[in-house]
Amino acid sequence: MNRHCTPCHTPRRSGKPLRTSLRLAAAAVAACFALGAQANPVDPTVVNGSASFNQSGNVLTVTNSDGAIINWQQFSIAAGETTHFAQPSASSSVLNRVLGGDPSAIYGTLSSNGHVWLVNPAGIMVGPGGRIDVAGFVGSTLNISNADFLASKLNFGATPGAAGVVNQGEITTPSGGSVYLIGGNVSNEGLITTPQGETILAAGQTVQLIDTATPGVKVEITGSEGNATNLGQIVADAGRIGIAGVIVRNSGTLNASSAVSEGGRIFLRASQDAYVDGNGRITTTGTTGGRVEVLGNRVAVMDNAEIDASGANGGGTILVGGDYQGKNPGVQNASISYFGPNASLKADATEVGAGGTVIVWADDTTRAYGSISARGGANGGDGGFVETSGKNYLAVDGIRVDTRAPQGTTGNWLLDPDELTILNGSGTDIGISGGPSIFATASASSTIYGDGIESALGTTNVTLQTSGIGNGNITADGVTINSTAAYGLTLAAYGGGSATGNITLTNSSFSVFGGVTLLAGWDGIEYTSSNVISGTGNIAMSGSLIQSGSSVDLAAGGNITLDRVVAGYGGTINVMAGNAILDGNGSAVNLKAGTINLTSVYGGSAGGLAISSDIDNSDSNVSSLNATVDWTASYGGISLRVAGDSPTNIGLEDFAASKNSIYFSATNDISLDGSQYFATNNDGPITLFAGRDVAITLDPTFDTGGSVIVSAARDLMVDSDIPNYSESFSTSLALIAGQNLTLTSAYISGWNDLLLVGGTVSNQSSWIYAGNDLDILAGSLVNTGQFSAGNDLTFIAGNVAMDGSGEGGSFYAGHDIIGFAAGNITLDNYAGMQAGNDIRLTLTGAGSELSLNNNSYLLAEAITTIYLAFTARSSGGIFLDGVETTTSLPYGSGFFVIGHSTPAVLDSTLFVTYAQPANDAILAILNNNLARAGETEEERRKRLQQSEANGEPHDPADQPVAYCS
Repeated sequence: MNRHCTPCHTPRRSGKPLRTSLRLAAAAVAACFALGAQANPVDPTVVNGSASFNQSGNVLTVTNSDGAIINWQQFSIAAGETTHFAQPSASSSVLNRVLGGDPSAIYGTLSSNGHVWLVNPAGIMVGPGGRIDVAGFVGSTLNISNADFLASKLNFGATPGAAGVVNQGEITTPSGGSVYLIGGNVSNEGLITTPQGETILAAGQTVQLIDTATPGVKVEITGSEGNATNLGQIVADAGRIGIAGVIVRNSGTLNASSAVSEGGRIFLRASQDAYVDGNGRITTTGTTGGRVEVLGNRVAVMDNAEIDASGANGGGTILVGGDYQGKNPGVQNASISYFGPNASLKADATEVGAGGTVIVWADDTTRAYGSISARGGANGGDGGFVETSGKNYLAVDGIRVDTRAPQGTTGNWLLDPDELTILNGSGTDIGISGGPSIFATASASSTIYGDGIESALGTTNVTLQTSGIGNGNITADGVTINSTAAYGLTLAAYGGGSATGNITLTNSSFSVFGGVTLLAGWDGIEYTSSNVISGTGNIAMSGSLIQSGSSVDLAAGGNITLDRVVAGYGGTINVMAGNAILDGNGSAVNLKAGTINLTSVYGGSAGGLAISSDIDNSDSNVSSLNATVDWTASYGGISLRVAGDSPTNIGLEDFAASKNSIYFSATNDISLDGSQYFATNNDGPITLFAGRDVAITLDPTFDTGGSVIVSAARDLMVDSDIPNYSESFSTSLALIAGQNLTLTSAYISGWNDLLLVGGTVSNQSSWIYAGNDLDILAGSLVNTGQFSAGNDLTFIAGNVAMDGSGEGGSFYAGHDIIGFAAGNITLDNYAGMQAGNDIRLTLTGAGSELSLNNNSYLLAEAITTIYLAFTARSSGGIFLDGVETTTSLPYGSGFFVIGHSTPAVLDSTLFVTYAQPANDAILAILNNNLARAGETEEERRKRLQQSEANGEPHDPADQPVAYCS
């Protein structure tokens, strides 16, 4: 009996709602079978494998081999009837192909221990009360070849006049089972259950299922018509649910949740439109949230719809219209996305874990008005990530976003269209054209309202970013945002390609407790009129600050970081921070005419000012900088890191930090030539470091109770005074050079301890004084000035050369002079070492020599002894100029002689060779009135020089007396 009911064919689109059309189609199918449908399938023909048929009352039992193919003239099951397929195993399959032209209506029970395929181009309906209970079920009105069936390939080809598939009953499988409903139109109005398995509804002219039973299952559909709709319930605990078609709609319940494992995966994929209607519920909750995708050319999550991918130990992923920034080629991008005002998307961690990811994306237009949450767990875990974006147009009026984390770090909400305008207050979608359709195209650039941002900052960090094919500009005009929550605001304008990415703020005020970050492209950040950016958190800016006769106040309790170009054209930049940082990132901080004030007013022990950039004055029309720059850190320190050369006319006059440190670093050179003032007014250190050279030429002032370190990777040159103006006498100064440390006519005093380090340390007529200890580390030490220490003077060097011809060349120590030389120690022309206690010199080189020439001296006043140790022991010795030749130096009482009992002999070359190389040679030189009673060292020098000029012989008392072992 052939009763071909046309309503079973693909319904044409009309003005009736799709849900109504499908229900009418189902009713028509039921009417067809009411006219004379058989109780059970009839007229079978086995075309592959084997099968036997047994009718017992209202039960038809088919016993088939695996891969059996049976052609039927009719395949329907009336209410109260049962058709059962007995198969070899749960993995066995049987294909039932219906050729008679009547649709299949199942009001009774279809059961099997294996997989049952039913292919009927005239239509398939599981009516109310109908039940399918099998290991797996395929119901299709599209044809499949015998070869593809036998090869387990789910390739369903075009079938002219193919009708629809409707389920109003119940289809169920055991754990891991599958249900595939495939046709011109497909609708589920009943219940489908596939625990830990897979359910797919696919509608189109052709359908291909690839990688089924895997998380990466693909559905490929062709054709311009084909509606796939769920009006009922589909449940696949921890499994997969898919609805694919030209138009896809969920008005019922899709649930792939699990109480004991990770949530499953659910996707809606449409070649045209995908809807989650107001009654629609999609859930993939579990120990960790699952994954939900709503994809199509146009997608809509309608008002009151709910999608939940939350998990106890972590939120899942929800993608509406695309993936992150539309950049995932494996995820279809929508051109238009809509998210209704009372709809909700959740990807929360409910116990311990991180919030998930929620993205609402469109390549063209996105309107997102609902509620989105990606919260961190109540007992631990960070907040998640939310993105809402339409590249060409974005509207988010009234949206609610929550990424808070009670026990972790709050997450972030990203809004990233091509261009963005921020308006004050609140407003409605101004971009609708062509009527109030949810899929209306945009007629304006993206607009975000300040009240919406302010509200969102109560529950999430917010990032407004532009990075598209346009200029990527962000504009805020008269905007006031005042948030007291601890979450931050970021404005990032990057542009695309050769675009500039500009941020323009006019008469705007951003007061954000959690901090503000402004990141701009090369056109930078332009301030016009008066603007205020403040908060107790951090403020960071990247891009130029362009002052058009205007002002900007930046105030933060944490760090203020300014990256790249900072310019002032007659305006004022006021920076007030715990830490203020100018970070050039390889580019210049360009200080033009204007006023730039950096002040640390909050903070605490870690506060300060930091500049990490090239400071450039090259664009100024005058020879020196006209800008006034005031560096003040009331609580913290100052850190200056310069990417290039430190300027010579920059006018950075004052560096003051009430507490903590000052750090000044340059990749290349530092030049202090303007009487700079550095002060911490406490015990915080002051550090200056240059990647190349440091030149100090005009009396800098250091005022600190802590240490001062000036360091250069190459040369450090001092041609000025460096006094210590601190009231504390515990301050130390270190001058460190990787190559040459040169002190020329310098006066360095007032320091408790001094450290001088260099490949060569050269004192050229400078007076260097340490109130306590003076330490010198040098590959080579040259002294024509004076080194003086109130306590000990210690030097470690290669060669040491001291020349007193210019009234210098002296070492003086109130206590000991301790020296180590790998090379020679040479004192010429009245040069000398004078110690209030001992002089201890150790020569460590194989041929090291000590030379005292032309009335040079070693003078130990208090204990009257000088110790000289030779440790190389192979050669070397002592030259004593001014002692008669061939004189035996007697060994006797009153002299400190160690290690030898035989007098040494001074030979005709005035060279003392020491004996017994197995022992150290110890030289003991008595004071022996080298300085007469009441005579100062300077008076002694002048007396000896005058005697020499007069040709007078020296007083024997003025000659060094040496004894050696």
